[in-house]
Amino acid sequence: MEHLFKPLILWLHLHPTSAGLVTFLITFFESIAILGLFIPGSVTLSAIGGLVGSGVVPAPTIFIWAIIGAILGDGLSFWIGYRYHHVIRKVWPINRFPKLITKGEEFFAKHGGKGIFLGRFVGPVRPIMPLIAGMLRVSPRKFIVVDIISGILWAPCYMIPGIIVGAAAAHFAPDKAITYVLVLLLCIFILWVVFWLSKLFLRLLIRSWQKISDYHWSRLQKHHHKLYKALREHTHPEKSRPLSLLIFSLFFLIIFLLLLVAVLTKSSWLVDFNMAISNFFQSVHNPQYVPTAIALSIYLGKYSVILFSAFVLGIYLVIRRHWNAVSYLAIAMGSAVAVIVLCKELVHYIRPQVVLQAPATFSFPSGHTLMSFVFWGYIAFLISHNNSKLLKRCSYTITGCIVFLVALSRLYLNIHWFTDIIASLLLGACILSVVVLFYRCRECQRHYKIWPLILIVLLAQIIFGSWYYQHHAKHQLQDFQLKQSISHIENSTWWYTPHSLLPIYRPNRFGQASEVLNIQWLGELSTITANLAEHGWKPAERFGIDALKSQLQGKNVTMLSPVPLIYQHQQPLLVMTKIDKASKAILILRLWNSHYLTPIEHLYIGNISYRLPIQHLLWHNRASCKQIYANVLPLLATDLNAWSTRRISFKNTSNLSQSPCIDTSAEILKIRGRVY
Repeated sequence: MEHLFKPLILWLHLHPTSAGLVTFLITFFESIAILGLFIPGSVTLSAIGGLVGSGVVPAPTIFIWAIIGAILGDGLSFWIGYRYHHVIRKVWPINRFPKLITKGEEFFAKHGGKGIFLGRFVGPVRPIMPLIAGMLRVSPRKFIVVDIISGILWAPCYMIPGIIVGAAAAHFAPDKAITYVLVLLLCIFILWVVFWLSKLFLRLLIRSWQKISDYHWSRLQKHHHKLYKALREHTHPEKSRPLSLLIFSLFFLIIFLLLLVAVLTKSSWLVDFNMAISNFFQSVHNPQYVPTAIALSIYLGKYSVILFSAFVLGIYLVIRRHWNAVSYLAIAMGSAVAVIVLCKELVHYIRPQVVLQAPATFSFPSGHTLMSFVFWGYIAFLISHNNSKLLKRCSYTITGCIVFLVALSRLYLNIHWFTDIIASLLLGACILSVVVLFYRCRECQRHYKIWPLILIVLLAQIIFGSWYYQHHAKHQLQDFQLKQSISHIENSTWWYTPHSLLPIYRPNRFGQASEVLNIQWLGELSTITANLAEHGWKPAERFGIDALKSQLQGKNVTMLSPVPLIYQHQQPLLVMTKIDKASKAILILRLWNSHYLTPIEHLYIGNISYRLPIQHLLWHNRASCKQIYANVLPLLATDLNAWSTRRISFKNTSNLSQSPCIDTSAEILKIRGRVY
């Protein structure tokens, strides 16, 4: 895919003034009233920011062009509104957006003069606020001052995400850097398109679904169908909500059954998908955050804690004589427990065996996620029942956050597969839909006191959750640490074996091979660092404001990615860089703990590669390479006078793409001290 964009990026790199003009046109037209609605300004500015962060175009020039375009675009919109304020509402295309004009006027009336400034950063009204200000005859002097200030702040702010994306390209191998930038920028654009299309599609879908469900429900009502008699709401028999809930529950059930079949048959695609997600969560695993994940799992999702809270809540509802609420709470909790026990005994799906001691129960589905979904979802339903839409939206949003945190904690602790979580969500949605459906059939007038309900549930969760955490969290902290595979190897065996005894490829966070580990180094890290420093190697700068500022100013900075490269779920112990005098390219060397122990010194594994200039990454093939870069391993070997080196070959079993402008060989460099 990236070859489609390489000519454009290379052209922008060679013609920064033209890139500035393109930036000016984008920000100018994006700031014009109505027209800006159809130009994805935030997306395009993020894309330009990505080119700035990756060094394709210079930052100061782009910033200046973007600011000027934003200021002039808003100024033109203001002038149009000011000059034609008496007829502007009737002119096409302004007359096609009366609601938007009204919304802009309400926004301006609410915020007053500062609405001009705030409107610059508020998506729906941003393209029309200058027009509204002109229509309302705001002082031109006042508008110009605010326009200049907001324009200076707006353009760089919208570029920052792209700048970070471009700067973070160091996370990938040199030949992957430009692909990384382009893919992320394309993803930003796709997400923007999907977001707006989803809003449009969702509106159409809701309207269509409402019409269809109302039509079929009216037919059932007309013929006094048994289904209508069984499901109708007594206070609102004309509403088709019961039919929608029934269809949704059946839909969730069917999807779950399809997933269950795939799990039982152990489909290869499902296994690979689960392994990729598991590898990702292993890669982000940090012992520092394990206590937080355990606490979330216990306090919000542990089924014994939830059952205790459900029991306490049931007592309160009995005292208040809310018999239907008690009955359906018992049905919901009983159904969830029965489904968990049945599925685990039926499927016998083994948990990921990557922690020191995984729970002894089976994995499918996640009991914590299912119980939290049903319990907290039922609480949200009781709170929102016959209450305002705002309260309903808040209660279900909080419930969604709780369930998300519980599911995320189970994945982060690496004791569940991703399909376990999906199955739990499907089952929870099915159970909750059925419970709500039959509850509404029996009672629709009940109004519950919100705060007693919330306080009782929270107190029960905190009290019993704290007791459980005190008695079990210590053991879980020990059990849920990732396993570390340590191997023992003799120095002479490692050195003289003609093939590699250590891994050859470094996998990425999803378990796919991403680069060759072409260095194996036996020695002490302090000695290695000192020796490299004597030959001009320097530590790479960590990602931060100072390093980013230096890069944007055009300085030659080799910056580490904010997302570090990992090996065996650990960050590199050493990262150093050096500028090759012959090619002027940057060499970057990384060393990780190999997890192989020798009787003498530590054995490290790593990689050395080029960090090529951006225009070199854009070459299409070897025939167009203006410069061929030498094999990087001999360049490192020239700096190792105090060490013994040995090169061994390996069979390349992974289809890793390499830059055609670099000479590579399927070799690994072994390094150790001369005293052996």
